[in-house]
Amino acid sequence: MYERWSKSEKAAARWAFEKANQREHAALTRQVQKRAKKISNPQDLWQLRNFLNKKLKEMNSKYDYRYSMLTFVFARLLKEGWLE
Repeated sequence: MYERWSKSEKAAARWAFEKANQREHAALTRQVQKRAKKISNPQDLWQLRNFLNKKLKEMNSKYDYRYSMLTFVFARLLKEGWLE
């Protein structure tokens, strides 16, 4: 089904999308900083890299701004707590 978005709906959707993205990136930054402080050997470094690669793939697939996908994106963001 094709949904039409009004200009104001598009603006609100963009704002909510960006706000959730910013919140999740800020949380990820804090998490990475915490993990980085605990790095004591090369294995820890590669584990952090693997964690970041996984998060990158996850976030790239989650933050899909196609209007046909936004309902699902917002549902997921609400479920995960990035939007209220």
